[in-house]
Amino acid sequence: MKNIFKMTGFCLLLVVILWKTDRIFEVKYGDGIYGMTKFYDLEDHTVDTLVLGSSHAFEDLIPESYGKIME
Repeated sequence: MKNIFKMTGFCLLLVVILWKTDRIFEVKYGDGIYGMTKFYDLEDHTVDTLVLGSSHAFEDLIPESYGKIME
């Protein structure tokens, strides 16, 4: 019976420690670029251009030319 209490206590302690240190391991977005999870937080019909891919995906976009293309 003591072993069950020790094992349960150890598991609970481990869960609490991992839960509290989760902030250390989560991905931090200091550059202003967020994952797709933030896309679903946006209001409907507010995205004009959505670029998916690596950080190199958006480098060839020229915002000034969009008005000419859309006309």
